[in-house]
Amino acid sequence: MSMNGLKQFITTVRQSKDSSDESNKIDKELKHIYEQFHNCAKVSSSTRLSNYHRRKYICKLMYIQLSGYDILPADKKDKDGLVRLGVEQCLILLNAQLSNYTDDSNKDEGVVEDIDLNLKELKNDRDIGFLGLKSLYNEHITVHDLESIVNSVLIDISSTIVLKNEKNKNVMESLWIIVGIGLQSVSELIIWVKNLSITEPFMSEFVSSVFELIHLESMKVPEFVSTRAMLCIAQLFKLNHTGDLKKEVLTWDNLAFVGKTLSQSNLNDTSIIISLCTLLEKWVVFDWEGIKSLEGLLITKLTEVSEILNSIEFENTKNNTQNSDWILQYGYMIISLFNVLSHITTVAHGTGVATRPDLKNTVDKIISNCVNTKAKLLTDNATNNAQNQLIVASVLFAALDLYINDVNDAGNLDRSDVSTVMEALVTFLQFNNDVNVKISCLKKLILVMEKTSDYGFGRKILLVESAMWRKFMHDKDLFVCKLTARVLILATDRNIRASDDIALNQMKDVLALLMYYLQKCENTERGIVLSDILTILDDYKETGIIQDVSRKILKIFVLIGNCDDEAWAKIYELIIFSTTTSDRKKLDLAQVAIDFIVKSLSIGCCENFIKLSCLVFRHNCTYWNLGDMDAQLSLLIDKYENSTLFTKLLILDTMDAYYDIVKDAKLKGIIKLAFQQEMQSNNIEIKQRAHEYFTIIKLDLSLNKKISLSNFETLPPLATSDSSLLPLPLTSPSLPALSEKWEEGYIRLLRFDQGILYDSANIRITFRVKRDKKFSQIDFNYKLKIKNTEGFGSKIVEANGSQDFYSIEVAESKPGLVNESENGTITVRFSIKRMYPENKEPVLQFRIPSAGEEINLRLSLAMKLLHISEGNPMSIQTFQSRWNQIGQFMPEKGCYKLDISTTTSSTTSDNVTHIVELITRCMKKMNFEVVSAEGGTNVGQEGFVVTCASILTLEDHPVGCLVVLTASSVEVRCTDVGIVEGMCERIAAVLGNIN
Repeated sequence: MSMNGLKQFITTVRQSKDSSDESNKIDKELKHIYEQFHNCAKVSSSTRLSNYHRRKYICKLMYIQLSGYDILPADKKDKDGLVRLGVEQCLILLNAQLSNYTDDSNKDEGVVEDIDLNLKELKNDRDIGFLGLKSLYNEHITVHDLESIVNSVLIDISSTIVLKNEKNKNVMESLWIIVGIGLQSVSELIIWVKNLSITEPFMSEFVSSVFELIHLESMKVPEFVSTRAMLCIAQLFKLNHTGDLKKEVLTWDNLAFVGKTLSQSNLNDTSIIISLCTLLEKWVVFDWEGIKSLEGLLITKLTEVSEILNSIEFENTKNNTQNSDWILQYGYMIISLFNVLSHITTVAHGTGVATRPDLKNTVDKIISNCVNTKAKLLTDNATNNAQNQLIVASVLFAALDLYINDVNDAGNLDRSDVSTVMEALVTFLQFNNDVNVKISCLKKLILVMEKTSDYGFGRKILLVESAMWRKFMHDKDLFVCKLTARVLILATDRNIRASDDIALNQMKDVLALLMYYLQKCENTERGIVLSDILTILDDYKETGIIQDVSRKILKIFVLIGNCDDEAWAKIYELIIFSTTTSDRKKLDLAQVAIDFIVKSLSIGCCENFIKLSCLVFRHNCTYWNLGDMDAQLSLLIDKYENSTLFTKLLILDTMDAYYDIVKDAKLKGIIKLAFQQEMQSNNIEIKQRAHEYFTIIKLDLSLNKKISLSNFETLPPLATSDSSLLPLPLTSPSLPALSEKWEEGYIRLLRFDQGILYDSANIRITFRVKRDKKFSQIDFNYKLKIKNTEGFGSKIVEANGSQDFYSIEVAESKPGLVNESENGTITVRFSIKRMYPENKEPVLQFRIPSAGEEINLRLSLAMKLLHISEGNPMSIQTFQSRWNQIGQFMPEKGCYKLDISTTTSSTTSDNVTHIVELITRCMKKMNFEVVSAEGGTNVGQEGFVVTCASILTLEDHPVGCLVVLTASSVEVRCTDVGIVEGMCERIAAVLGNIN
């Protein structure tokens, strides 16, 4: 029945002059509707609102909503709000009876006397009531409204008052109301319905009615009614209160109904099959064995579809056509069948439950068909081409899930299955332009590669497509580039077995793409990408790849390094730790680095590059002796005046290292003069550093001079002291590699204001030093890779005192890239707020529930980084005069010798360089000046010799001390025998903890 009032309103709105005029008209109408509903709702009101006007006003509200206007009042929580009043009017229309329809002079169509017209009007009222509920229902509806809705639904399910042949439609509308009002509201409805005092329990009545609709033989109903009924149950399965449905829904009788309906359904009944599969997919969570019993039936349906696709493919080949109508006709049905099967079976070799050979053949045929169809769709100009491409992609992903569903549960794919999946995904990627499909394909590739130990022929499949990866690296979407970089890094993993090796040209292509991404990626990610590049170089260094790409890496590094401090520590590893220092024939990378740094310093560079230059030049001075040493030092001296404090300190260190190496006497004089001038500096750190170096020069002891001492009586080895100068590494047995890399990280800790202290497969530790005039605060970030981030705990275990000195917090918690339930990362930030005493040394404790372990980390190094030397610096005149005075009392032979061979047995030529540097720094902390520091195989079996001298003050008289440390002994000569033993024991404790 037409409504002239509604037509007139729509016409008036459409004739608006502008948006402001339209908004005013709609606001005016909303106020009018609100007044009508509000007055009608009053108990004392004599105004009677006819069902005709209810229909008209509800339709106006729906039209306003469809026009994009908000019909909620300003106060959304107002119990008399317009939406709530509209819902109440809809419920009145739902509960309308035939007896309510009498003569009404207010109707535009006149008096209705014929009973057929009355029946039609009743039908219209109920239809608009359902439609209005679906449109107006929102989260602000109260439980009281749910009571009215449920009662209306019950009437529609079981009432005999409704019109003949209309029961099916009313039941369908009732079910759709339950589905459409939202999962949270449905959950509340079910909880509330359990407490309803009605004749028959709602759940029992509801479920029996729904399955009555599904069972097509018992009740001839339209297909769309059965479809919505099954979708309704599938929606109910998503609720948290599914236990209330098990007894009523999860029965063998109902499952038999579903199976019989599926078997009798024709392939053209796509809606029925899709709805049944959706229902089964939710059902399998509660009754796996029951759904498993339908596996044969599901495979049969899938095989029938596959045969149709093969026949279509045959006809296309025969007639040279590109008929792709099957995509829209069968695509969603294939996806639904795959989704159910992926929960109960797999086609992978040797994983999951037993699989049927016919299923694997069918899946492989459909995968092949999808790939071929994708290529043809790119040349198709049909209007629905984009939709077809997305459907084909979804079919492919659903098919591949039958291969990799066990991988999500920490399973492993067979090498032949890996090759099959990789080939399908890579081929599909070649014929795809949609960014979402690219991302999905790349994610599945990463999932497969991360969860397998053998690529088979997959590595070859990936690396031959360099043109495709280059195209992806230039994609506008940065996430596509990130995933592409991850695929390439995994493809070059040396630890994964494969049927073929990587060719040198393929390796160059991969590195070129990664270096391009290094310039393109976000600043926070550059350190990680650079680390991956360095890992690849180290894994394949025997191919000569380092020499080929090192200059490019350094060039890129200069471009990006100024905005990413972590990269400086990584490039330092490339130059220093990735270079073999014992073999002069393998110093090509070192020579390239030296030449590049010299050229960059002469042109101009950033502050961090100067720091890097100092570190590399010092290493070159000690071990390599490459290039023009005089020119290298001159460049750094030129940069000294305009550098920051920390850079000046590094330049001073480098000048001291070069003093006995440079040949130019004028340059030596400049170094001496610089030290002497800086001894008058206002900055205490520069003043002390200059004093130390100038003192050693004045002693005139050559850095290469060896001091030979006689053998003395050997004492028993000392036990390592608990109060150590160096840290105890991670005590967790699951991280054995930390102790080997900790010293290298500590060296970077002393040299850079921020960087990577330690990096392994499971834990990554970075640091940042915040310096000011009074104190240097340090923030450590511990990034741990754990299976599940839930239940993770961290705390500070301390010997004494409060946490005034430091704090700890979880800075970031996020899931992994591929699987949101596994491979998560936790970043814990530990801050040292002020220097703490040694008896309050903190120990960080991480609790990882998924691994069932606790990780403890001691932080002695952090305290020593903040340590400030006590006492005033000694002038050069005082030092020289005191040394001359006490030198005559120095014994020619040693006073004490301590055997420490058992505590330093792990020393090898590989790590001796780092140990010597650590000993040197530790002895300086004890106020010793390092006279000589040598290490390497040229020293002999002992590995290293460090000679130190010191002038101590004991009871107002000077004491001279000379110490020679080797890998097996500590020898001390001292003018005061009383302090020799204590000094020797302290030094022994230092050596014991270094190893």
